[in-house]
Amino acid sequence: MKVIVVGAGFTGEQLARVLVAEGDDVRLVERDHEKARHAANMLDCTVLEGSGNDQAVLREAGVGSADALVALTESDEMNIVSSMLAKSLNGKLKTLARVRNSSHYIGASFNVDVVFNPDEEAESAVWRALEHGAAGRVIDVAHGYCITELEVVEGDSFDGMAVADVAKHPEWKALIAYVDRDEQSLLPCGNTVLAHGDRIGVLSKESDVESLVKFAHLPAVKKYRHVVIFGADHVGRLVAARMHRGFYHRVSVVDWDGARCRQAKLDFRGVQVLCGDMMDEELIREEKLGEADALVAVSGNYDRNLIVASYLKSLGVAKVIALTSSSKFNDVASRLGIDVAVPMRGTVVDAVLSRLRGRNVLAVHTVCRQRFEVVKCVVSEDSPFVGKSVQEIASSGEWLLLLRDSGKKTEIPHGNTVLSGGDCVTLVTRSSDRQILERFCGKA
Repeated sequence: MKVIVVGAGFTGEQLARVLVAEGDDVRLVERDHEKARHAANMLDCTVLEGSGNDQAVLREAGVGSADALVALTESDEMNIVSSMLAKSLNGKLKTLARVRNSSHYIGASFNVDVVFNPDEEAESAVWRALEHGAAGRVIDVAHGYCITELEVVEGDSFDGMAVADVAKHPEWKALIAYVDRDEQSLLPCGNTVLAHGDRIGVLSKESDVESLVKFAHLPAVKKYRHVVIFGADHVGRLVAARMHRGFYHRVSVVDWDGARCRQAKLDFRGVQVLCGDMMDEELIREEKLGEADALVAVSGNYDRNLIVASYLKSLGVAKVIALTSSSKFNDVASRLGIDVAVPMRGTVVDAVLSRLRGRNVLAVHTVCRQRFEVVKCVVSEDSPFVGKSVQEIASSGEWLLLLRDSGKKTEIPHGNTVLSGGDCVTLVTRSSDRQILERFCGKA
C-alpha cells in the first residue's frame, strides 16, 4: 500500500515508522526544514520538504498512484485543505484528516473520507479505564467483552500461574491475550508461566473484570465520590463534560491558566474549578485533593501529567490516570505508581490504522509497545480459514484467536470451533504481519 503522510511531527513520524515496518510505501511530507531533516535521518522512507497544500509537492509524492493520504499537521485547516486537494488530484484516494476543532467540520461538507479528533480518541480511552476501576488500560473488543491490562505483582495470585490454569479458573472465563515481559513480548500458550513484572492482557467478560482485579490483589474503587481532573484544555474538557452529565458526587477541575478556568466555570456549572498549581501543597490540603478517589491528569503538558499523577498517588489517591505523549512512557508511568497511562500518539495511530486496513477491519489496537495488534475484523467468504476448526489453523506464537461472534453468539473459541464467512473475530497478531490478517479478511 502506498501512503502519503502529511506532517512529520511526533505522531506523523510514529505512524510512518509503523507503516514502513509493515512493508508499506510511505511518503512523508513536511514543510519545516528541521523536522524534515530529522525524519529523513530517522525513517526508511521518502521525505519531501514542502507543504501538503501544494499541488506540485503532492504530485512529487506520487498522489496520483497513492492509496491513502493521512494529514497530521498541527493545523486543522492545513489537514482539511491537504486532504481535499489530494482528493481532487486522485478521486480514488482515501483521505484521513486529524481535526481538533469540531466547528471546522460539523455542519460542513468537506470532500474528506475520514475526519477524526485525537482528543476524543484519548478521552474514550480514559473513560474506559475509569469505568473498569482504573486497574489498567481497557480495550473494548466486543459487546460485553474487553481486554484489561494488568501488572503481575510479586506474590499475587497470577505470579507463577500457568496460562492454561487462568483459563480453567472456576470464577470466570478468561484468556491471556498477550504478555509483555521486559524486552520480550509474547503470545502465550497453555504452559506459559506468568511471573512478577509481566504486563498481561486478560480477555474476559466485562462483568468478570472486578473479580480479576481482586485476584491480582489490586485495590478496587466501586464508586468515585470525588474525581480530580488536571487540565482544562482539550481532553480535560471532554472528560469534564462527560462527568458533568453523570452522577458524580464531586468533580474538581484544576488548571493553571486563568482563561481556561473561566471558560470551564461557564461550561460546567456544578463542577468545582480551581485555578492554580496542581503541585501546590496548600491547594491540595485546603481542597482535600489528596483524598480523592481518582485523578485524571490529562493536560497538554505530558511530562507534568506524569509528575502530578505520581505525586497525588503518593498522597493516597486510590486511582490515577495520566495522559502521556507516547507508549514509550508506559514503563516510566508504571514505575511511578501510575495505574493507567494513555498514550496520545498511540491512540491517533490506532485510529488511523483502523481506517487503513480495509473494509473488513473494524478496529486496531496496538499493544506491547506496538509489537502486537489486537484486531477486530470480519472473516471474508473466500478466506482459506472458512469451514476449518481453530485447531486446524492455529499457529502457536504467531497469532491468537480471542473471540468469535457468529451474529447469534459471542464466545471465546475452543479448538473445535469452526469459522464461517461473515463471522466477526478478534485476534492478536504481530504488528508487521499483514499476511495473517489478509488470510482472515482479504486484502485492504
